Amino acid sequence: MAALVNSVDIEAPGEVVFDHAVDLSNELEWGTPVRIVKLTDGPVQVGSRFDAEWKNGGPIEVDYVAADRPRRWATLGRGQRMDVNLSADVQDLGPTRSRLTVTMELLPHGWLRALLPVLKLAMQKTDEENLAALKGRATPTAA
Repeated sequence: MAALVNSVDIEAPGEVVFDHAVDLSNELEWGTPVRIVKLTDGPVQVGSRFDAEWKNGGPIEVDYVAADRPRRWATLGRGQRMDVNLSADVQDLGPTRSRLTVTMELLPHGWLRALLPVLKLAMQKTDEENLAALKGRATPTAA
């Protein structure tokens, strides 16, 4: 297992950041997914499920196991090649500024375990880029 931790300060209230970042569908705007399909109806909450795929990652089913608006959420991602567990925390830094911290646990299966150091480096870079892009999308004027 490898853990990645990345943070980004965003010029938006915590509620705005949470509402935009918690919904995996929004990653189509700022991330690198190939496909994201919400499998459950209604707002994102504990029990929400998505079917997703990222470039070179294969399909993964994402289940929300925690959601404490507007502060924290967690998902368990299960795929054939790798499981990816994510937890995210939103911290208010002032009335119009917040910090999003994302922790991902990478759990590759089979032969991919041998590539874990390379996977960790690649995913660290991608996560940093995604959070920088999210920063531009989660502002009140962009939302």
